[in-house]
Amino acid sequence: MGTDILLPGILLGLGIILTLATYFKTRQHFHQKIWFGCCIYIVTFILGWFTFSIHQENKYPTHYTQTSYKTKFPQELTITISETLKPSQFYQRYIGKITSINTKPCIGNVLIQLSPKTSSPITNGTELIAITTIKTIPKALNPYQFNYRTYLKHQQVYGKITLANNYTITQQNTDAALTIRKTILTNLKNNGLTTTDLALTSALFLGDKNYLSEELYTSYVNAGVIHLLAISGLHIGILMVLLQYICYPLRYFSWGKPTIAVITLAFLWWYAWLTGLSPSVVRSVTMFSCMAVALQLKRPQNTIHIVALSAFTTLLIYPDMLFSIGFQLSYTAVAGILIIQPLLNTIWQFKNSILNYLKNLITVMLAAQLAVLPLSIYYFHQFPLLFMIGNICIIPFITLFVSFGFITVLLSWAAMAPAWCTQLMHYGFTLINTIVTKIATVEGNLITHIYFDNTLAVLCYVLLGFILYTAFTKNTRYLTYTLAICLSIQGYLFWVKYRNETLNAFLVFHHTGSTVIGIHANKQLHLYSQQDIANLAYLLPAYTTQTQCSVTHTSFQNVFIYGNQTILVINSATAYTIPNHPIDYIVISNAPKVNPERILLQLRPKKLIIDGNNYPSTVINWKKACYKYHIALHNTAEKGTFILK
Repeated sequence: MGTDILLPGILLGLGIILTLATYFKTRQHFHQKIWFGCCIYIVTFILGWFTFSIHQENKYPTHYTQTSYKTKFPQELTITISETLKPSQFYQRYIGKITSINTKPCIGNVLIQLSPKTSSPITNGTELIAITTIKTIPKALNPYQFNYRTYLKHQQVYGKITLANNYTITQQNTDAALTIRKTILTNLKNNGLTTTDLALTSALFLGDKNYLSEELYTSYVNAGVIHLLAISGLHIGILMVLLQYICYPLRYFSWGKPTIAVITLAFLWWYAWLTGLSPSVVRSVTMFSCMAVALQLKRPQNTIHIVALSAFTTLLIYPDMLFSIGFQLSYTAVAGILIIQPLLNTIWQFKNSILNYLKNLITVMLAAQLAVLPLSIYYFHQFPLLFMIGNICIIPFITLFVSFGFITVLLSWAAMAPAWCTQLMHYGFTLINTIVTKIATVEGNLITHIYFDNTLAVLCYVLLGFILYTAFTKNTRYLTYTLAICLSIQGYLFWVKYRNETLNAFLVFHHTGSTVIGIHANKQLHLYSQQDIANLAYLLPAYTTQTQCSVTHTSFQNVFIYGNQTILVINSATAYTIPNHPIDYIVISNAPKVNPERILLQLRPKKLIIDGNNYPSTVINWKKACYKYHIALHNTAEKGTFILK
């Protein structure tokens, strides 16, 4: 680790010395030079580099990826559960902190997969000892699929373990925040809230979306109002205003205003702790804490500066949060509201206060949506057309509902919430769900499978920047640059279209259920598989979105002629006939009961492909045969989809 932080550490020290020197030098002159400002920018960049370096746990010598204890043999791991993740189809999932391996101190986060058939759920704070091996998190094995390994890497998680009956709990849950959340939900349930209402309460007020059903979550996504289920600036802002009103009588005392600021900060961070210090809550609480301090110090409030300060502070403590989708979307949305909304406000002017309120509501939502649109389409490749209707219908109501909900939740903690409060919460949730479901089920509301890569996202933000700069400065000269960016986007789209239309490839996908082979030609993917396309839903959308191709399902065959190459598929599901001409590639699937050495000696292929539909013992036998006869091997479970262009 020393070598990784040595260079940025030295540069940071030199930068600070140079900055101080230029500061004392330039303060003597009436007209300031640019050198002090340049030094500040450089030091800020190096500080980010230094902070990022010291937060990379896998570089420390005591991290489990650096120790000699990482072997293929089972080891004794002492782990403390730090976070509960949304369950997958087969496992309950957690993030755990390793404290020792074979009784020797060790650090590092690990993904824990717990079989629900043999174990009951574990709570945060629980300490356990497991006899198991740490395995590498697999990379994305099919083209354009979500890379879970990279996602976890940005959370400092580099390995995974699977538990069934191979662990012992040594210390039960000590997470006080989780105990409070459970108490609140239990009391609300006893007061008559339904399972759906409790799931929404947990998401909207307690920061835990794990209880939401897949169907309900999808409805909120398709309606374009999923941001309402994440505790964000809207919720923290409402809570802060609520606290200001409750503490208002203290203003009449000389010590009242500082006390209000302290109470506000303490309660906001207590609430952040209660919700599990999730990234979205930490971002929002940091921003409003900066705002509360600015109010107390009576400093000029430039909201952009406050937002920038909160982002800087957050990244200084959690630099990996820069790669969080939520971090990017939330700060981009806030920046859009602060920069774009004032421009939109100048378009319409109404004397009626109600019309002005509606206008402000619409311009805020438009500004936020314009700001996050490139990022949103880049990450999710879809866009809900009726998002505006959903937000207009829900947000005016949600402000009052969230205020009321906060009070009800706090009263429920003390078991003091009256039944009529929970009944009103039930009616509120029913109304919101009805609106969301109606919008989400409108035919044609959701545009899906939109092609949008990082180049297009960058170009769109450059275009938006030039448009805003032109609007602020009223300088039409920048319209030339705006037009140039528009032409660049159009040219790039033409190139992407040409690339997709000329793409030709033979693919053996990684799939554990059956053999899945595709031939991509003329913007069509001809799919050969014994399974229906409906059963391959997880496999195809990402590929068809990025290549903009259509899929046709074709009956399976065992011999493929691709160009001047011959590919033979050997499996146990269908009979196969060896062609008379030479075989270039062999695909092994479904653990065929054949002699590997005899097949390789007889056919002598250029390469052997083993797909995901094979037993581990079958893979080992074919690997040994390939090694013996010096034949190249491609195992899709290790290298991903085999692509022959």
